Amino acid sequence: MDRRKFIAATGVSFSALMAGCSRSGFDVESGTNAESKDDDSSDTASEPSDQDQFSRHGENGAVVITYDDAPLQDYTQAFPVHQEFDAPATIGVVTDSLTRDRDDGVRWMNVDQLSILQSHGWEIASHTTSHADLDQARLTEDIVPGDDRIYPTRTTHADPAEKSLEITDGEKSVTRTVLGGGTDGTGSYIQLDEEINQSFDAESTVERYTSSEMNHFLGDSKAILEEEGFTVDTLIAPYDAFGEWVRRHAKQYYIGVANAYVTRGRVNSPIDFDPFETKRGYFIEETSRDVIEDDLDEIARNGSLGIFAAHTEKDVVSPEEIRTTLEMIDDRGIEVLTLRDAITRLS
Repeated sequence: MDRRKFIAATGVSFSALMAGCSRSGFDVESGTNAESKDDDSSDTASEPSDQDQFSRHGENGAVVITYDDAPLQDYTQAFPVHQEFDAPATIGVVTDSLTRDRDDGVRWMNVDQLSILQSHGWEIASHTTSHADLDQARLTEDIVPGDDRIYPTRTTHADPAEKSLEITDGEKSVTRTVLGGGTDGTGSYIQLDEEINQSFDAESTVERYTSSEMNHFLGDSKAILEEEGFTVDTLIAPYDAFGEWVRRHAKQYYIGVANAYVTRGRVNSPIDFDPFETKRGYFIEETSRDVIEDDLDEIARNGSLGIFAAHTEKDVVSPEEIRTTLEMIDDRGIEVLTLRDAITRLS
């Protein structure tokens, strides 16, 4: 069987399968996180499912392999191994890295190297302009008039400084500029440029980047890459941080995201596939080979879509480990696609 085949014509119309699925993130009205429906529920249905039809017709599913950040190792280590299998990948590029070295000692790919990857069928995706955490965060402390510090559940928005944050409970909002962050007797905080002149209840309040900042992170990164000659249709969210606020803005620029969920596995059902509800997980770091083999067996058995991730700047993500994973994929007759092609195929 041709492994370059993923859920081809089986007598089942994809358009008939695309009913959509929903996910609710943090609700600023209630201060709660709503649970989404289980998009794998069809796997346990008593009646034969459309996914069963894929299996009966011999379709072995597909895997998307994503590499985050675009370090030089993507080009020098991952690319040669992928060439052995004629397998593409999707690279998440932080556009600030194209013009300067980010201050962490890592060497990043340049435009010429990324162009070579694209010419060999690899996809160039956005990883934002500066690898910013785009998702909103709840507060852990109430705000009273006169406060110029906020205490969110995570303080990733403290850096970079000079960015604009919106503090909102769904009914009222204020916008302040970030000066930095730190830790005091109350906890970890973000320092703001001005005092807040209203009260906010922590249980119903979030802090997040303003729409203007979101459009910069998402829209400008796409524009910069496209000016360099790349076709950019998809997003890899930094820190795997993705929620309703990110989704709302990402949909203005992209056809899908690689990592909407990272706590629910790597396997996506083609039934009701939503490119902004994807599940992604790591295939070398933070997992074991046995787990990956089980996932690949499920993908081949059910004609599913796996989205796998790695950071090649990490020593554990070696060419040998990448080769082993590609061999396991190849042995099962699973096709390797870019994220763009997988979304196009399933939508």
